[in-house]
Amino acid sequence: MSSDLSGKFMCCFCLKVIRLEEDGYAMRMRLASLSDLHTQQEMYTHSTCLKERLYGDFNVWWEE
Repeated sequence: MSSDLSGKFMCCFCLKVIRLEEDGYAMRMRLASLSDLHTQQEMYTHSTCLKERLYGDFNVWWEE
C-alpha cells in the first residue's frame, strides 16, 4: 500500500481508519477456505490490533 491510500481503509478489529503514516505495518488480510484456498474476503488491520489478538508467542513478520 502506498501512502496515497492512507485513510481509505478501516481496521476490522477497532473500526478506526488506518493511517499509513502512523502505522507503516498495517496490513491487508485475505481470508480463504482451507478446502479451496480461493480468497473469499479481504480485511485490513492496524499492526497493533492484530498483535493484541494473537497468541503471545506468535511472531509476526515485522518483529523478526
